[in-house]
Amino acid sequence: MKILQLGKFYDPYVGGMETVVKEMCESLADQVDFRVVVANTRFRTEHEFRKVPVTRVASLGKLFSCSMAPTYPLWARKFDADLIHVHIPNPLAELSALMADPDTPVVAQFHSDVVRQRKLLRFYGPFLDAFYRRAT
Repeated sequence: MKILQLGKFYDPYVGGMETVVKEMCESLADQVDFRVVVANTRFRTEHEFRKVPVTRVASLGKLFSCSMAPTYPLWARKFDADLIHVHIPNPLAELSALMADPDTPVVAQFHSDVVRQRKLLRFYGPFLDAFYRRAT
């Protein structure tokens, strides 16, 4: 089975979501063909071929804790996945899932409420609802 993991960042970046993605992928790498797409912390796309291949997509920085990596959805489409696993909240990953082949199942793993950007939920909420309808 081929699974595309869409997260915010990946090891060595430290965080709860990042730890979950790394542990899940590396512990199941012998049984599942994983690809990981995350944002980079600089304006350069980098590919790492570790136990699990990781694509760190070029980013222009952050806005409201969201990476500004405009090509993230395009990189996410390059892997012909049997399943897309989206770690949320992450607007780039959610957008990528909405743009994916509609026949590819999408699973969402919720890691945190939107807290600091609560005022943005007025705009982000309908988008997030569309994503939830897309997820299986």
